[in-house]
Amino acid sequence: MPRSTTQAPGEAVAAMESAAQELEPPERFAADHAHWLEQLEEQLRLDRLIGETARDGEASAFISNNIRLGLTVLPGLPDADPAFVAQLGGPSPMYNGPDSEY
Repeated sequence: MPRSTTQAPGEAVAAMESAAQELEPPERFAADHAHWLEQLEEQLRLDRLIGETARDGEASAFISNNIRLGLTVLPGLPDADPAFVAQLGGPSPMYNGPDSEY
């Protein structure tokens, strides 16, 4: 039987946050990068809380923390440079490639 690829709470976000901390963005993206790191730190905090509440059998806290996590992910980075968002692999309908004005 194949092993599950599901990671324990906190692991996926922790790995992403750790990798993001090591990046040195160009000056153009420094503010967007800092905001992204803040979002990742909040997602990591909530993801760890989700793991704790799951282990402790706290169903209502588990549900509310999952909702809170979703709300931190949902807005994305609406004020970020579309080119920065595109480098993260996110949707960027305004970014038309390296020769665009963005």
